[in-house]
Amino acid sequence: TVVDSISCGVIVLDMKNRIVDINRAAQQMIGQTAANPIGRSVTTVLADHPELVERYRNITEAHTEISVDNGGTPRHYDLQISPLADQHGHLIGRVVLLHDITARKQTEEDLREQKQLFESLVAVARATAEQPTLNSTLQNALDVATSLTGAEIGSLFLLDESGVVTHHIPALGMETPAQEPNYI
Repeated sequence: TVVDSISCGVIVLDMKNRIVDINRAAQQMIGQTAANPIGRSVTTVLADHPELVERYRNITEAHTEISVDNGGTPRHYDLQISPLADQHGHLIGRVVLLHDITARKQTEEDLREQKQLFESLVAVARATAEQPTLNSTLQNALDVATSLTGAEIGSLFLLDESGVVTHHIPALGMETPAQEPNYI
């Protein structure tokens, strides 16, 4: 059928929230590939997601993004609900469209992380330009690295060719010990 050839999930519900039609894509998205859900209540078919059923039970029109945990793997969908009317304009059900946007959401998250990294590098560059000493540059780099990694504390050590610590930059709040050269 035409509905089966559509790549996004399509579910047609009647006024009693029974599934009148569903395509293969929607069946895969909701995990109903084995049993035939036609004629069954959407509450029964989506028993693993009662919060979604309840939230959209009486909604005839909506466009939003939802997240669903399918067996430990979160999936993200663009959800669109539209009213379905007969030739006289009377409401006879709803059409639910699901478009998998998981890859897009992952790309957005990756871009946010890259933006954070870039902003942190810019902050180091600005701080270096304002305070161009080696200790200031290393302290700024350490602060950014600690922030990016979520570490509670960190230190930075510079070594010469023979393994002698030439510079030690402690995390904020830590004192630099006054001692003889350290060998690593």
